[in-house]
Amino acid sequence: MFEQGKSAVAIILGSYFLANSGFVVAAASTVTPQRTAALVTPPPDSEVWSIGPFKPAHGQMNRWVTSDGTRWSRQRFNMRGREFDVEQQLHLDAEGGLQTLVVRGVDLGSSVSESFHASQGRYSFESANDSGTGTASSRSYYYPVTGTFDSIVALTEALLKSPEHTVHIVPSGTARLTQLTTTKVRHGTEFKTLTAYKIDGVSETETVVWLDGADFIATDTYYPCVRKDWEDDWPELDKAQIASLAKLEGALIATIAPKVQQPVLFRDVQIFDADGLAFRKHWSVLVDAEHIVSIGPAATVSAPTNALVISGSGKTLLPGLWDAHFHYTRNAYGPQALAQGITSVRDIGNIPEDLSLRMNLLEKGDLLGPRVVPLLLIDGPGPTTAQLGVKASSLEEGLAQVRRAHAMGYFGIKLYGSVDSKLISPLAAEAHRLGMRVQGHVPAGVRPLDAIREGYDEINHLNFVVMQAMPQEVVDKDNTLTRFYGPARYGGAVNWQSPELSAFLDELAARHTAVDTTISGYENIYICTPGKRVGGVAAWGTALPVWLERTSRTRKCEANPGATLEQMRAAFEKQIELICELHKRGVTILAGTDSTPINLVRDMELFHRAGLTIPEAIASATIAPARTVGMDGRSGSIANGKDADLLLVDGDPSTTLGDLRNVEMVMRGGRLMKGDDLRATAGFTGRPHYQE
Repeated sequence: MFEQGKSAVAIILGSYFLANSGFVVAAASTVTPQRTAALVTPPPDSEVWSIGPFKPAHGQMNRWVTSDGTRWSRQRFNMRGREFDVEQQLHLDAEGGLQTLVVRGVDLGSSVSESFHASQGRYSFESANDSGTGTASSRSYYYPVTGTFDSIVALTEALLKSPEHTVHIVPSGTARLTQLTTTKVRHGTEFKTLTAYKIDGVSETETVVWLDGADFIATDTYYPCVRKDWEDDWPELDKAQIASLAKLEGALIATIAPKVQQPVLFRDVQIFDADGLAFRKHWSVLVDAEHIVSIGPAATVSAPTNALVISGSGKTLLPGLWDAHFHYTRNAYGPQALAQGITSVRDIGNIPEDLSLRMNLLEKGDLLGPRVVPLLLIDGPGPTTAQLGVKASSLEEGLAQVRRAHAMGYFGIKLYGSVDSKLISPLAAEAHRLGMRVQGHVPAGVRPLDAIREGYDEINHLNFVVMQAMPQEVVDKDNTLTRFYGPARYGGAVNWQSPELSAFLDELAARHTAVDTTISGYENIYICTPGKRVGGVAAWGTALPVWLERTSRTRKCEANPGATLEQMRAAFEKQIELICELHKRGVTILAGTDSTPINLVRDMELFHRAGLTIPEAIASATIAPARTVGMDGRSGSIANGKDADLLLVDGDPSTTLGDLRNVEMVMRGGRLMKGDDLRATAGFTGRPHYQE
């Protein structure tokens, strides 16, 4: 979710936390970078797959088999200027068992190198994140961190051959294959019946594979990869898989998220009063249906005779959390968010048709997830255009998209980095005329002060606030990865107390500009200690899902181009200082991950480190976002008449913010869910191991 996508599969397939960030991850291979020219050239007759979104495609995979039986693939992908180029070799034995896998290539000049070998009953593997050896079997398969989409195809073949449709994944975990749906589509001049399969156990989200008989047509994890001759059929397949995945959730919802048929009393619990920015001990809260009906000191709130009474001893009840920077691009993200106590999200960029389908499924109770407040992402054309959202090449197209957002009931619009700067003012004016909010990245060549003067109500990502202090050559390219490189190189030397920058921050406050910082993501970029995890994932230890446990390790640190590791650390400390300066002026600061929901609590911990009190830090994920979207009458605090979106945690976050990770129960939409059930659904094997 940092507006989508380490290397091709590490980002596109495996690591939600690193992958969706779009950030320059401070983890790299230990081998010398390979030059792209040294990679294999696909033969003219190779099979071509396109990586979506399409029209135009954002990348391409070629697949072919050489005369010695080696299965090759090469994959190139451009994610808003971030280029991946990797090749992969697979050797299978006569029974289809994996013998050798070799991946190499480049990711922004950093090498991509990974290998797996099985021989005489033993295996060994090495990636940029981990390595190991063990006993090999015909029922084992290695799923690479940095491979191509052909890894999914090969894994599917192994799963289809397995009698139980399961295989052991090296070094740990189990992949499972389930038939998802069949659908008839018109392909060219004939009708075809395609079958979709769902793979669990290799990614934090659902992986879907489409086949026409024995022929592979498409795979989909973060982005779809579709055989080129089937590109035009993808929208229909996409719609079918979203609906079919939701159907699978029916039994899950009934089991772990039943509708409560009686009043619920949280008795004698510590509550977080978000309106008063205080914790109150020995209070009780009564919920009937989907609303809070009574709240007060425990002695003053009684339970009806048929009430379900939940003891609050040693626990804290809070309003359900908000993630102010979320991309609901997969069904699986719903349970993941709920498992962290997140009951509401701002979807800050998505494919509108997909999001509408998911929101309808949520509304009907056919999908398990948080409330969604959507914004429409609008970008301009070009090589750095966003993979999500819609495009506007002219004022007329931009105005049409703003009006489309209003007609769809969107809360606001988000302008992105390749939007023509001349469009900011008229698009903002039209959005405001229609009662919508305006925010986003700051387009190339524009400084944040100019953007807010032309209509921005909010700035997404703290690095775009930092752009006010950057050299012009950085600002001119802030729709490329320079938006990370520049602040990494120059950010540590910024003086936020200087008259010019202090006046800039004062104007942000005077104009009531909000900032959703995604600060935990920047910690993941700039702070690196070999052998250790950073930030929010560190608190979970070995309880992390397999996919995240592998990709969250760091074996080697590399600096951003043009910046030393010392400069990167200094830049991060200056970002913490910037949050302090914003807070002192009363600027609204919002917690938002743009990555795995695990990072939301880390945002709050970093806000506290920057000088916010614990109640103020929690407010950034409760009442502050609710007010920002105009929903504080329903959400964001515990009060009579408000929606019963509630989070019960085991512990005392008034003294230890990390206790927010100990989710005991979650209420949303009249459903009462146990934290353990939600974590298990999301792939966690337990509760966090420690708090900061």
